[in-house]
Amino acid sequence: MMQSRVTRTGRGEANLGSNRAVGILTIRDLGDVTTAAMGCRMSEIPDARKMFLEVPPYAEFTVGPGQFVDVLKVQFFLGTLDAHCLECGKEGVFASASPPLRDANTPRTKGSAPAITVEDLRDPFRQAQWPYSFSRNTNPINPLNLNQMEPWALEDRTFDVVFSCTRDSTHRLTFFFRMRDRTFSKVGQTPSLADLQATDMAKYRKVLGDDRHREFTKAVGLHAHGVGIGAFVYLRRLFEWLIETAHALAVKDAGWDEGAYQRARMDEKILLLKGRLPAFMVENRSVYSILSFGIHELAEGQCLKYFEPVKTGIELILDEEIERRARVEKEERIRKALAAVKGELGGRK
Repeated sequence: MMQSRVTRTGRGEANLGSNRAVGILTIRDLGDVTTAAMGCRMSEIPDARKMFLEVPPYAEFTVGPGQFVDVLKVQFFLGTLDAHCLECGKEGVFASASPPLRDANTPRTKGSAPAITVEDLRDPFRQAQWPYSFSRNTNPINPLNLNQMEPWALEDRTFDVVFSCTRDSTHRLTFFFRMRDRTFSKVGQTPSLADLQATDMAKYRKVLGDDRHREFTKAVGLHAHGVGIGAFVYLRRLFEWLIETAHALAVKDAGWDEGAYQRARMDEKILLLKGRLPAFMVENRSVYSILSFGIHELAEGQCLKYFEPVKTGIELILDEEIERRARVEKEERIRKALAAVKGELGGRK
């Protein structure tokens, strides 16, 4: 299999040398995605699962000494991914479908040698067969130990990592990566990060309503396309809406001091509303200050870095509200059912 260099089509799209239709790299030409566009370049490469399912396209990671191993762990990941399968319409398990490193130390009688993990290759006596060729005359001379793989891991190139659904192997997740000048980045994926996360967010529509749910999905979509500050704006709007919804109910309470509420800072307002807000929101009211600080002070890349924990915090707040509503509905249903039983029994004990 060939690891290709990026070429440009007549429509300004990037072609990664694959026969698969991508259609996800039209926002920017890959050559124009720079550190300045991200706002910051990160030095710690996330683990493989986070690179696949959380890191947005165009996030850049400087590959420091010894970190070529982290790049290889992404390229030759042998684990599974738990993700929504759009074709199946449900959560699924995806297994690696890309060529793996093959163990060169295991005697082989027939068929392919067993796959070997990058971690296994930390043993200096273990070697593996590199499964790709490069688009130039010089290629790795197999077998290789881990240290011998370093120049090939750091070679300027693009590569994809493919996973197939364990229910139907034709259902695929494909992730595209680029290495250039010791900078490692994810440059695309199909289905998109936003598509994978959108289904998980559908359950919040009942709590948020159509308009706020649309803003929540916009935040996820912006993050998925490398727009961190804009994503923070939509998350803060959602947080403010949750507070204002509770405030609209609180003003009807006897003894409510509206003047004190209007003079209060946001964290103080949350404390004043604690009887009407989810406990997790009250305990983690610093989320609002994080969002505000991000919008006004942080660079694009920093907002992207902090987006996931902040979004998950808001999801936990919404989860708590969903559970509260479900309990209220259940209590009302059982109350009516018990009343009906009592009526049928006609007062008999």
